[in-house]
Amino acid sequence: MLSDDSAILRKLSGFAATHADWAGVQTTVCTLSCAMDRRIALTSANGRPIADSAAPGTALPVRASAAVDPLSTLLRRLGRCAEARLPSKSDRL
Repeated sequence: MLSDDSAILRKLSGFAATHADWAGVQTTVCTLSCAMDRRIALTSANGRPIADSAAPGTALPVRASAAVDPLSTLLRRLGRCAEARLPSKSDRL
């Protein structure tokens, strides 16, 4: 469902905007997966797995359904450019 995708994207974007890296995101991914009753796989922009609610070794989906861009979310909230001080995390869901 589109509303589920939006909720997942909001939650992961919120996580990324408040953390320096993806350490600890596996718990969030598993919690969201259980709540939404669907698989959630988070990878880097080049396809490297970061967190996945599926069993280890399960093939990743062929294409991403959304891109997590926490930097743009945070910049909108700050209302100014803080790019030089923020980590770069352009990852996909």
